[in-house]
Amino acid sequence: MGRRGHRCRCCESCETSLIATVGGLPDVVPAFQGGGLVYYSMFAKGIASLSRYNTLFRLFRTNVVEDDPDRCWHLYQDRINNQFVNYGDPRSIVATIARYVTRDEDRFGNAFTRSTIELTFDALASISLRLEGDPLQNGTTYSYDDFDLLAETEGIDFSGLTIRFDADSGQTAVTPCECYYQSPSQRDYQTNCLAFTGGAAPEQASQSAAMLLNDDVAVSCNPADGWCRQYGDEVSVSQTSAVTTREYSWRTYGDDELEVELGDFVSVGFGGATTTYSVAGTYYLPYVGNTAFANRTCNFTSANLWGPFATSQHCWASAFEFTHDGGEYLLFVSVTIPTRLERCTPAASCTTRRVQIHVAILPPPGASVFLSQAYTAAQDSYSCGSFSEVSGGPGSSLSGSCIYSGMPTMSYTWTIRQA
Repeated sequence: MGRRGHRCRCCESCETSLIATVGGLPDVVPAFQGGGLVYYSMFAKGIASLSRYNTLFRLFRTNVVEDDPDRCWHLYQDRINNQFVNYGDPRSIVATIARYVTRDEDRFGNAFTRSTIELTFDALASISLRLEGDPLQNGTTYSYDDFDLLAETEGIDFSGLTIRFDADSGQTAVTPCECYYQSPSQRDYQTNCLAFTGGAAPEQASQSAAMLLNDDVAVSCNPADGWCRQYGDEVSVSQTSAVTTREYSWRTYGDDELEVELGDFVSVGFGGATTTYSVAGTYYLPYVGNTAFANRTCNFTSANLWGPFATSQHCWASAFEFTHDGGEYLLFVSVTIPTRLERCTPAASCTTRRVQIHVAILPPPGASVFLSQAYTAAQDSYSCGSFSEVSGGPGSSLSGSCIYSGMPTMSYTWTIRQA
């Protein structure tokens, strides 16, 4: 048991905040195994590799217990808002970095110090280390081999990990966008975090607060410059008939943009009747995160005109007006990439990422059907802001039209590249 009633030497300088410098994390993308909370939060992060976390973090003191000063705990924790609420939890953890230093006695009454370091990223990659003996010293860089390993995510090589702690002198470091706490023991963490940021305590309970507030997306590869950004301009397109007007809107995020070249959209129905929609041209798609929603009824169920996966993957999307047979049509174009690599077991690094392009054509208001066609291709070399050119067309289709009868075949040629 730790001694009570006095402050031990290890904890005399339990600073309000510390700076943790993390280095040596590998350049891999943690994969997910599927199912449960991990699966449902997987889209929120992950185009960037684990090495994105090789940076400086600001930790705040937490869990101060007045009658037990022999503990000195510091914590960095950030969470994002997740518009897909699952299991009653509208938010998912982005990263947790914790330093626990405790003073204790062995069974012979000899005092010793135990320091525990816990790093968790995206709830998919984590490591827990312990150092017994001398307390962790500020200004000293510790390596993986300096600690006893308590646990680590299978399939990820953490052997190059380094970590150092320094006094918080106001240097540039990643600081939580919103100062959440998960338990009463973390109220001190939240108090210190709010005092530093000058913010107000975020809503903890309301699921309605989980909509598009601080969603980390593909254009934010470096946590130091991206996590607290918010969605930008709202863009919309409308379609009007004599009796009704439809309007579809989405929001841009950052300045990442893709260039898409399309050929004409050709539909061939039963009997060989061919309809050509003259949409050939070059289109520019902004990064929209998770905001590309354009729901229409498809066979009595709701379908997204930007594609069946546009809401759960990183998405570039836009919609455009065009005229066909004297009518006002809308063309929906989206490009999506899974936020994680393809699903694999065990959770480790996978080697294949698939990109999807989805094109839909919506007739004027009053029509009960729409046409859509998606294609997929490998895009293993993608990194934030660098989209390797990829092309395709007939013969590699993924999904077809939304109609009630007479399923047509559809095709178009396409090329995607970084704008």
